[in-house]
Amino acid sequence: MKKISAIIITFNEEKNIKECLENLEWCNEIVIVDSYSEDKTLEIAKKFKTKIYQKKWMGYGKQKNYALSKATNQWVLVLDADERLEPRLKKEIKNVIKRTDKAGFLIPRKNFIFNKFLRFGGAFPDYQLRLFRKDKGKFDNAPVHENVLIKGEVGKLKNMIIHKGVLSINLRVKTINERTNLEVKKKKYRFSYFNFFLRPLFRFLYHFILKAGFLEGVHGLYYSYERAMYEFLRQAKLWEEKRKKEK
Repeated sequence: MKKISAIIITFNEEKNIKECLENLEWCNEIVIVDSYSEDKTLEIAKKFKTKIYQKKWMGYGKQKNYALSKATNQWVLVLDADERLEPRLKKEIKNVIKRTDKAGFLIPRKNFIFNKFLRFGGAFPDYQLRLFRKDKGKFDNAPVHENVLIKGEVGKLKNMIIHKGVLSINLRVKTINERTNLEVKKKKYRFSYFNFFLRPLFRFLYHFILKAGFLEGVHGLYYSYERAMYEFLRQAKLWEEKRKKEK
């Protein structure tokens, strides 16, 4: 029988980790890499059959690769602490890894904004490559928005990951600020006045109009504004970096 390891990276996830681990108890192994949480995350995690490692934060890609190195089974399932698997997805994963020759699978994700599932606005189906053979995949070293680099054919599963998503605006603003900081440090993007003026507007119109976010009412409006705000902060920080270099 083919075995599967679940890997999770954590930092101050006491509100999410219990439900997440309960959802993964069917896995043969659960690996947690914690970046020195200051709350009860580890205290809760130790009540489950988990392998826990602590590692100073290195960025999303490197942190997940470290967790991947600790997994001992052929198949790896990657999950965030605020995500859950639908019951049917668990069965689908068990069945598919028995007979497949594919290297990995994309899994659709249901994103929730203040407990409302967003079907429109570009938030669904939000396919994520979260299941793959350990010897066929690894993460790139990106500090944020990391990707799985995979050797081989990738399939798609039907059933879904449930992402609890936005529950607090304060926490969401903090996350956006942290992630845009990391993106600027990546030096992947270059500043231009065209992007500064227009990309936030285009981002809002893309989600709210083109992707029909307006059909979600206030939740869709919030999501579209958030996407625009993310783009605005990224461009503003690139502008700030440009000004620093000029001085």
